[in-house]
Amino acid sequence: QLAEEKATLERSIQRRNIQEEERQNEIRKIGKHYFARFDEFLAKASQGEHWLRRPNIANLMKEAIHFREGSQYALHAYCIMSNHVHLLVTIPENDTMFYRVLQSLKRYTAQAANRLLNRTGQSFWHPESY
Repeated sequence: QLAEEKATLERSIQRRNIQEEERQNEIRKIGKHYFARFDEFLAKASQGEHWLRRPNIANLMKEAIHFREGSQYALHAYCIMSNHVHLLVTIPENDTMFYRVLQSLKRYTAQAANRLLNRTGQSFWHPESY
């Protein structure tokens, strides 16, 4: 529902008769607002799994983040929450697109975490990232 609400607001801004710079500023404001709302929703989630509370799963995530540091991105900060991860990185210019780096990180950690949890055929991460 939050994603639909955000997309509707962004579309309404695209249709407004305003300068491009103002349009981009409005879209950035909306993005920041909804990022905070998504994060609050995840932090308060009472349903769903909180696998990252487990030290072995959180450590796996930490090691995977640091493994890619320097080769796929410059790592500035990260925070492992109980059910999601915040990652602040810079991708080198003329290098792999960020979604590919994130896809690789999520694929590896999902497979490794599911092995540790003795789970097969089940998603570990939500398919979307923001």
